[in-house]
Amino acid sequence: MWFIFLTIFAISIATLITYLNYMNANRKQEFDGMIIIQARNQDILREKIRKMTDPPSPPYAVLIDTKEIELYAFQDCEDIGAVLIKSSFTEIGAWAFHRCSNLKKIVLPDYTKIGYKAFTGCTSLKEIEIPEGTEVESSVFADCIALKKVVISQGISKISDKMFAGCIALEEIIIPDSIYEIGCGAFSDCRSLKGVYIPDKIKEIKSSVFSGCTSLMFFSIPRTVKRIGDCAFFGCENLTNIIIPGRVETIDAYAFSDCI
Repeated sequence: MWFIFLTIFAISIATLITYLNYMNANRKQEFDGMIIIQARNQDILREKIRKMTDPPSPPYAVLIDTKEIELYAFQDCEDIGAVLIKSSFTEIGAWAFHRCSNLKKIVLPDYTKIGYKAFTGCTSLKEIEIPEGTEVESSVFADCIALKKVVISQGISKISDKMFAGCIALEEIIIPDSIYEIGCGAFSDCRSLKGVYIPDKIKEIKSSVFSGCTSLMFFSIPRTVKRIGDCAFFGCENLTNIIIPGRVETIDAYAFSDCI
């Protein structure tokens, strides 16, 4: 009798363990209400969704655990709502997430290298935090028309050319004191930007940096600046108060054209 009882008990425990393992393996992890699917490109993402017996509705949160995200990996993929990059020292290829129109959130690790136009045209992205050690090529967040807030971490030294060009909703950007260079056209046509802090390490206000920033009202040029590039503030029609320090040696053509 005891033998029968122990056998039944052992079978019950084994069945329970099997069931729990099955449930754990099939539990759908979520991020911000979206199902997390691990994939390094959209072909793999679609294949994984195709194999699901009960596939969830998009958008999905894509988890990427690789050191390199290839060129065009998710370009024009409307199924992505979030990108979660797990590994530090990851390199994101050019146009990797170009025109992912439903992408709302990006979680980047430290020391990431982001290629040319990697997130350009992500029209649902509202905010981004750029972590320590990130290297960014030009036009990475250009034309992200819903982007309102950007936080750049301390230790980053450069804002690349046209990095936020055409981000017409951008209202707030936190720039650390470690920044020593802001590229040409970095904030061009950021029509909602009313003010921005520029660190004292900047030596040049480059060409077209703030051109078309029609809401910019006040600007204080750092005392370290020696040159204001051509079209730097072109078309800043509401710029009524600007402080230019005595150390500025050169103001190039059209630097303040079409400013009141």
